[in-house]
Amino acid sequence: MMLKVRDVATGDMVLITPSQPIPSGRYSLLKECSLGIHGSWPAGTVLVDDGRGCIDIDGVSFELEASKLDTKELAQREIAFQALEEIKALAELSDTDSLPSPVIPPEIAHRFDHSQLEVELMEALQLGHLHRIAKSPRISMRYDEELLPVSRVKRTANNYQRHLAAHSECWQQRTFTGIVPKKLQAKISEDEVHIYENRVFARLLDHLERYIIGTLARLRVLNDALQRGLELEGSDSLHRSLRYALCETWGESFAQGEAESLKSLSETKLAHFDEQLRKIQQLKQNAVYRAVPRDAEVPLALKGTNILMNDLRYMKVRRLWGLWVKEVASSSKDPVLIFKQRQNQVECYRHYVGLLTLRAHQKMGWRITPLSEAVWSLDHPSGVRGRLAYKAGHWHLLCDNTNLIGQLEFVPMAQAFILEESIPDRILCSPDSETESETVLICSPDNLFTEESVIKTVQRWWIRLIVTDYGMDISQLPSVVKEKWPESQPPGKFKAMGSPNDGDFKLWLEGFHLSPSVKASIERSYMAARFVTYCPCCGRQAEESKFYLREERGFKSLCDRCASDWQIRSTGNSWIYEIGFDSADDKKAGRWRQVIQLEVGQML
Repeated sequence: MMLKVRDVATGDMVLITPSQPIPSGRYSLLKECSLGIHGSWPAGTVLVDDGRGCIDIDGVSFELEASKLDTKELAQREIAFQALEEIKALAELSDTDSLPSPVIPPEIAHRFDHSQLEVELMEALQLGHLHRIAKSPRISMRYDEELLPVSRVKRTANNYQRHLAAHSECWQQRTFTGIVPKKLQAKISEDEVHIYENRVFARLLDHLERYIIGTLARLRVLNDALQRGLELEGSDSLHRSLRYALCETWGESFAQGEAESLKSLSETKLAHFDEQLRKIQQLKQNAVYRAVPRDAEVPLALKGTNILMNDLRYMKVRRLWGLWVKEVASSSKDPVLIFKQRQNQVECYRHYVGLLTLRAHQKMGWRITPLSEAVWSLDHPSGVRGRLAYKAGHWHLLCDNTNLIGQLEFVPMAQAFILEESIPDRILCSPDSETESETVLICSPDNLFTEESVIKTVQRWWIRLIVTDYGMDISQLPSVVKEKWPESQPPGKFKAMGSPNDGDFKLWLEGFHLSPSVKASIERSYMAARFVTYCPCCGRQAEESKFYLREERGFKSLCDRCASDWQIRSTGNSWIYEIGFDSADDKKAGRWRQVIQLEVGQML
């Protein structure tokens, strides 16, 4: 059987077969399908591994390959998605006046509240229940039979006479009265530590060790992220405007002293869990643990043996085991629950990418208005209109001005995939990509530069779409239009304009009978001349005294609000739009430093 699905990364439709493993998270359904134990799921559902390494689609099993993550990578991913769930719960995207900060929120702190397992483990270690088992475990008596010299035999086996009669090599001598034995089949008793209850004890230590190591890794990831945020203000490696913007975004999430308080809490918990891990690892060095084979497994449901039910020490083991199953194993081993959790992670990440895109426009001075649950209008103060639409799990950014055609697609991918070739105007967003490029963004709440990366991408796309026509001669312009060209502008083109009246421009343009292509060219040139007078970083219009026209298409301008500087200049063969030409190249500047190649057009 072959199944047609959509490649999330490329957008292409591909055929998959049961005989070939597919990467978990790479493909999505094109229609509603039955996914075995998970029931029916709609089109757009991403095919993710539920822990079994396979998924049933309409009765056919397909093998899934999940990426291998080390402890630190897994912890980073878990913290990121815990933060995403908290961010999604803070506000809906339709509430554009209260879009939450995209960095780790303080609400994540409750994820590290003491669980019942932690409380009772702390008590067991403090009172020494587990240490007493390690020192004086319950044992059973094991009886083995062994052939021994007569002088060493303390207790004979039940069948020693039959064995002696059948083995003459064990005779010392034979007399008229009987046989004098040289060796006898003896019964030897030994203490047996490897009993069921001690096997439970040993496996519990393994489970607790993994649980604590994972918790420590998540706490270290959180602590490191908080440390980076707290160090922002004093960073010398950042452009002053970028540093201010990052601190502002950080401040939206954390109130005064809140980050320090959360960091102090994380450090306290780190010390607490470090101590618990040390004690658990010490217990694993004792003879009881070593007597139990590593491959001796214990099912999740324990047997109700007398020792586990009545011995106070082993009753604590049973209690800890039950809490571990309830709080850890039930969520990490149930395929139905794992599948739902990972689908929720996909939805949270899609929401997060939409949040970033909306906030990116707000930061650049655009006004955002929700039109429906999946569409938002974007209005730039220059008159450029855009639209952000959520469709089939992707975010589509479009220009609504009829004379400007373009689309930028943001593809949220909860898991990173490397493409051999990038796809223009298709941005892959992932929380764990190895490197960033113009078409791949690392978007994660623990990455302080996530919002700036999206802002820079959106900024670059709008500039390429609009500014390319700035200062260009409009071809095939009728002579009657040239004769009535606005006196404040060079003939046949528009250059930067301070505060023109759009209504007058429309009346002027409607006074001519022009072909659609010529009319669109005039509108694009006019729109570009308006757009370039606004700061590309914050959206504020430059004062006329700080906007300097140069020869041909060139200009230079400064922003009073965010200290941005931008210009168009010639390289001799082409024109470039440059932001931050006065910025130091050795400092990270985000949106305050870009060099954008404009398409080669007709030179003035």
